[in-house]
Amino acid sequence: MSIQHFYYLTAYFLLYSFLGWVLEVAFHALCKGTIVNRGFLNGPVCPIYGIGMLSVIVLLSPLKHHLFLLFICGTAFATLIELVGGFVLYKLFHMRWWDYSNEPFNLGGYICARFSLAWGFCILFAVIIVHPVVELNVYIMDRPLGYVFVAICYALFVADCIITVLTIAKLNTKLKRLNRLGAEMRGFSDDLTERIAQRSLDAGVKIQEGRIQGSLAKSELEDEFNMLRLQLAEHRHYSYGRLLRAFPDINHREYNDELADIIEYMKKRRAESLLLRREKRKA
Repeated sequence: MSIQHFYYLTAYFLLYSFLGWVLEVAFHALCKGTIVNRGFLNGPVCPIYGIGMLSVIVLLSPLKHHLFLLFICGTAFATLIELVGGFVLYKLFHMRWWDYSNEPFNLGGYICARFSLAWGFCILFAVIIVHPVVELNVYIMDRPLGYVFVAICYALFVADCIITVLTIAKLNTKLKRLNRLGAEMRGFSDDLTERIAQRSLDAGVKIQEGRIQGSLAKSELEDEFNMLRLQLAEHRHYSYGRLLRAFPDINHREYNDELADIIEYMKKRRAESLLLRREKRKA
C-alpha cells in the first residue's frame, strides 16, 4: 500500500466518523427534540461509522453498479458491525450503549430488523451520492497540508479515546461506590430497626438516644450518596454527565439501578433548571 493510498483511507475514516456523528446528532434532535453530543467520544466523531464506511469502500465498492446486491451486502455488513461493536463495548465497559430489546426482530438488543434495513439504505446513499463528493475533496486537498491535518486529527482522536476510557473506568468505580453506599443505607435501616425492637423493653430515653444516633449516622451516608450522585450528574457537555445525557437508554451489566437513578436525577435537575429559567424570563 502506497503512502498516498494510506492517506486516502485514513482521511475517509475521519470524514465518515464526523458525518456519522452529524447523522446521530440530527436523528436524536429529530426524535427527541434536543441537541446533544451523541458520540461515544468527546469530539465530534462516531468511530463506528468510520469503520463501517471504510470497510464498505474497501470491500463493497465493486458492487456500486449492482444496487440490489449492494443493498443486501450493505445491510448484512452494517448489521454485523453494529452487532460486533455493541458486543465488544458491552464486554469492555459492562455497559450497553444502545438497546433494541423493545424493537421487533431484534437479536440480544444489539441489532434489529428496522435499523438494519435503514443502514442498508444509508449505505446505498453513501456509496452512490456521498462518497464521490468525499473522494473528490480528499483527492484535491493539498498533500502536505492534508498529511499534517490528518496527523493532528488522529493525535486528538487518540487522546480523546484515552480520556474517554479513563472516564468510563472512573464512572464504573463511582457506580460501584454508589451501589455499596445504597447497600449500607439499606442494611443500616434494617439493623437500626432490629436494635430498636430488641431494646424496646429498655428505658424510653435509651431508645430515643439510639434513634438520634442512628438518624445521624444514616444522614451521613445519605449525604455522601447524594454528593456522589450530584458529581456524576454534573457537566452536561463533558465527563460522566455528557455520556449519560448522550445515551439516556444506556444500561449497566452490574449497576443498572444506580445508573437509571442518576439518569432520572439528571432529568429532574434539567427540568428544574428549565422551569427556573422560564420563571426568570417572566420576571
